Amino acid sequence: MKMKPIFILSVLLVSVFAIQEPTGVILLFRHGARGPKNMYGELTGVGMRQQYLRGAYLAQLYPQLFSQYNSNNYYIRSTDYNRTLMSVYSLLDGLLYEKGPTFIDNYPFERAYPPYTANFLDKNMDVFPHKYQAVPIHTVETSSDELLLGNDPKVCPIAAKLISNQTEEPTYKEVAKFKQTISEVSKRMNSTTVLSIDQLEDLEDTIIANYFEQKQLPGDIDPNSELGKNLTFLIMYKTYFLEIGSTLQRQLSSMNLMNQFKADLQSILQSSDPSVKLYSAHDSTLAPILAVTGIATHDCLYKNFFENGTYTSCYYPKFASQIRIEAWKNDTDLNSSEIRFYFDEAPQNLCNSETGHCTWKDFQSLIDTYTQGKDINYFRSMCASESQSSPSNNTTNGTDSIAQIPDGPDIGLKYAIYALTAFAGVLFVGIIYCIGKKIDRESETEAQQYE
Repeated sequence: MKMKPIFILSVLLVSVFAIQEPTGVILLFRHGARGPKNMYGELTGVGMRQQYLRGAYLAQLYPQLFSQYNSNNYYIRSTDYNRTLMSVYSLLDGLLYEKGPTFIDNYPFERAYPPYTANFLDKNMDVFPHKYQAVPIHTVETSSDELLLGNDPKVCPIAAKLISNQTEEPTYKEVAKFKQTISEVSKRMNSTTVLSIDQLEDLEDTIIANYFEQKQLPGDIDPNSELGKNLTFLIMYKTYFLEIGSTLQRQLSSMNLMNQFKADLQSILQSSDPSVKLYSAHDSTLAPILAVTGIATHDCLYKNFFENGTYTSCYYPKFASQIRIEAWKNDTDLNSSEIRFYFDEAPQNLCNSETGHCTWKDFQSLIDTYTQGKDINYFRSMCASESQSSPSNNTTNGTDSIAQIPDGPDIGLKYAIYALTAFAGVLFVGIIYCIGKKIDRESETEAQQYE
């Protein structure tokens, strides 16, 4: 009898800890490491391992939520690419490891044989080895994927026009004049001409892909070296600026997913059962979400690189990067339910609240702000319009300032004209002075390496 109070207390403690999990989880993630895009970009063994470990981590993080598979509680979608489909299968292997179905005792195994004569000797009580759990993955054709590929010109034709408009911005023209890095990379590649931005992008992609596969790095350019970091910054900045640098671009490329998140969370909070939503996609899917929320933009990329900024979550989505959203239901007041937002496991205080998280009411308002209250019909109407243009002075998160990528010491008349028309003289001189110092140090380091 003396043990009874202790037993009851133990049961209560177990019960309390057992419910310390969210009501539901949404996961949007980039595929794992792949081969170079110019070599079809197939998922590699490294990429499969990344996703498998993610799944195993989530299973440990949410042991009750992922205790077993229930088709009513799971929805999984992927873009129609081998690397994203294989990524989500790899994740599920870790997530639902040894949680698959088994046969009941004394089950007549011949009933589980295909309808033809063969020597089937398997008598394993598990339906699959290691209790593998088969799970349906939903997908649509690439040209129709408005949810996960909303900024693809095949899906949204105006996207190509908006990108073209961005190339006319004075700031983008200066990207091509990041001469010191471009010259050195071209030299490393034994190119008789200066590599174009597109060629540099393909090269940087191959460098990163080969790095993960422990293969020969083109030009022996290590992505962790000073030159490699400069090249990566150049390409990442260029991608953010061209594809999601304007307000309209950020709105169009993120709105469908944001509205989907809103619908998913509404469904999770109104349900009596836990729910899981998984979306396997690309860097180009995550980047607009990061940009519209202000987590990662071309502006903070610039500040981190040139001004020693401290925006720790401001970077381009890496292989296996993820956005995770948790819904913590408040049964007495749904609007007070808590929404927690993470990027690569770093919590993001999108609502600038004391708790670091959003209430469901505030998160809905936030999404309406991001989408401007527009729906899929607006998206389709805008995407079909060939006459739309990107606001010329709206290339940052709601401000009129433009972060300039500075040039090296070789400044021509054309550069001066752009500078005079785009920036105030004092700001221009200050930036050029700072970056000149940076390039001088880079040149001195290079000279010492050749001595």
